[in-house]
Amino acid sequence: MSNELLFKGLKVIDACSWIAAPAASLILADYGAEVIKIEAPDRVDGLREYKNYKKNPRSEKNYPWIVDNRNKKGLTLNLKTDEGQKIFRDLIKETDVFIVNTPLNVRRRLKVTYNDVVNINPRIIYASLTAFGEKGPDAELPGFDLTSWWARSGMMAYIHPPGIKKQSRELPGQGDHPSSIALYAGIVTALYRREKTGVGSKVSTSLLANGVWCNATLVQAKLVNADFDDFFSYLDKRKSIRDAEYITKDGRTVFFTMVRTMDDFYRFARALGMEDKINKDIYSDIEEFKNDEEQFIAEIGERIRKKTWAEWKIIFEKNKILPTLSATIDEVVKDPQLKANGMIVPVKDESLKREYPYIVNHPVCIHDIKSEPIKKAPSHGEHNVEILQGLNYSLTEIEELKKKNII
Repeated sequence: MSNELLFKGLKVIDACSWIAAPAASLILADYGAEVIKIEAPDRVDGLREYKNYKKNPRSEKNYPWIVDNRNKKGLTLNLKTDEGQKIFRDLIKETDVFIVNTPLNVRRRLKVTYNDVVNINPRIIYASLTAFGEKGPDAELPGFDLTSWWARSGMMAYIHPPGIKKQSRELPGQGDHPSSIALYAGIVTALYRREKTGVGSKVSTSLLANGVWCNATLVQAKLVNADFDDFFSYLDKRKSIRDAEYITKDGRTVFFTMVRTMDDFYRFARALGMEDKINKDIYSDIEEFKNDEEQFIAEIGERIRKKTWAEWKIIFEKNKILPTLSATIDEVVKDPQLKANGMIVPVKDESLKREYPYIVNHPVCIHDIKSEPIKKAPSHGEHNVEILQGLNYSLTEIEELKKKNII
């Protein structure tokens, strides 16, 4: 493995809150960039307090904050003041990437629009994340992944059949984290362009754009006026053995998407004790079997309910059947695939690993390239002195800025 830190020397300002945009700068930080996270002196990023929301698992450890803000430096800065604006301009002059996700009207008020920033540093990469996109009637509206990514994109409405009164809420950060990858992709694409041309860029994405992209198959179907009637009835009643869900004796949900060929179905029938109904003499062709398979779903369900998941797991392995279990979060963190592939990574810092022995990793894996060891996420304004001294402010001047609530 190379000792090279891919983004060493790259300077990034993260003027963001919550998850989607900060998670993009996290990837840059993990690969060596110096990321400065800016917060207001009198108000913290809402993600710092997110663990206290009633809907979230309870813990004294700030698990949301460490996931998306480790390996960054913290600066508090009052952009509503002239002194704060001067510090901001001094930082921007030396910055390669500026990431922002505040609503457009707030950007204008705080003088952090693309034009404001590029006039200070023409080579900068300005990375923008919004709720609904930067044009159109709702461009100015704020939003979260629940509102913009999940509900507005149509995904929320089509998880269940039409008519279900209580629709599914998305999980914390479910839309934010994939959206962060889109923003990161835009940033590195713009950096590549700058490497070739010397020209900076503005890149942007939105929660809605990422939601529509996740739901692209259905959205495109509607764009060509596809008939959704069968789709809705299929949601209501699964008509394929592979798509149906089955409940074991101990209440576990299992399905068989990976049972695909006719040979798979022969082994599946043997595992269930149904080889008298599904065998080579009756069905020699997969298309022929598909015409009849709906009639077997109820019986398969009855048989699955007679044994526990542990019992079925042994039977399916013996018959070379690959079932899919709906995993609990307890099973997820114990899944050997996560450690083996760096999806969760061990913390080596002695002072940090007592609280966080493992950290969830981002999914961008660049082989043979070193990443930064995990360091704690910054406290509010933790690196004020270090950053301002780097801009040639004296300790006396820094203390005066603090008294005036500039930092």
